[in-house]
Amino acid sequence: MERSGQRAPNLLSGALRLEVGEHAIIVGGDAPLTTWASLSAADLRARVFRIPHHGGALTDGGEPEGWGPARLYREVGPEIAILSVGKGYDHPDPHWIGPVTGGGACQLLCTQVTRRCEPTMTRQPPGLRASAIRSSHFAEPPWRHLNDRERPRHDRYEIPCAGTVLIELSEDGKLRVLPESDSGHRRLVDGWRSPLCRPAPA
Repeated sequence: MERSGQRAPNLLSGALRLEVGEHAIIVGGDAPLTTWASLSAADLRARVFRIPHHGGALTDGGEPEGWGPARLYREVGPEIAILSVGKGYDHPDPHWIGPVTGGGACQLLCTQVTRRCEPTMTRQPPGLRASAIRSSHFAEPPWRHLNDRERPRHDRYEIPCAGTVLIELSEDGKLRVLPESDSGHRRLVDGWRSPLCRPAPA
């Protein structure tokens, strides 16, 4: 498939649905809205949703009538949304993240803090990064981006937030998410001025 003379690989992406008993987790790849709109309502419902395309736009191939970020999140109806932050792109886009947190019913966890949450993060004292590593779950110590000289400079300044997110879902419906909401991760996020994972004031 082509877009402006170049391949549009997002059009070839899919979504993975994992079922445990009557409960489900959906892992969104880079699939655009045209893919999501083609799924049945039953296939879309899930308690945990890994947000597709790192929180970037899902409009490759067009935007189906009546579909947008708000409808996608409403159709999935997750309790937990996970954002694997894209590096080297302008992700995540608040236009696509606002709807998942706007109602306050869904918890959002991001793998990294970016300038979308804290514009001054590159000028923070080094101790903040060490604190973030301790507060995140399974973040690689020392955090790989800080020491990888071949990566773009802005990558090396990014700070782990939730780090790796672990989901445990049992057939009886018990859901456990690490890092837990009362962990050091929450205290870290409390220090940001306008984190995307918190609902905007009404």
